[in-house]
Amino acid sequence: MTLRKYKGKKVILWPQYFDATLSRREGRRVPKSLAVPHPTQRELLDALASLGLSAEPLEARYPREWWNKEGPVLVEKERPKTDLLRTVGEELRKKRYGVSD
Repeated sequence: MTLRKYKGKKVILWPQYFDATLSRREGRRVPKSLAVPHPTQRELLDALASLGLSAEPLEARYPREWWNKEGPVLVEKERPKTDLLRTVGEELRKKRYGVSD
C-alpha cells in the first residue's frame, strides 16, 4: 500500500489509534480518556462523517495486529494529525457512550 501521492494532503487513521485495550506501545495514540474498546472502521467512518470530514476506507491490516481485519481510513488533512486524533477520539466516545468528557 503506497500512499505517496497523498503525502501532506491526507492522513491515515487506524482504529488501533483509538483502542482503549491497547497500550501506547501497542499502537494507541490518544489518552485512555478519549479511547474506546475495540473501535471498528465503520465507527471511525461514522465519527468522521459527523464531524463533516470526508473519509474513505482502505483495505489493509495494522502491522502490529496483522490478524485484525479492521482497516484504516484515509482522511483529508485540514489540521495537524494530533488535533485530528483528539477530535475524532472525543467524537467516538460521544457516539458510543452518548457522553462527552
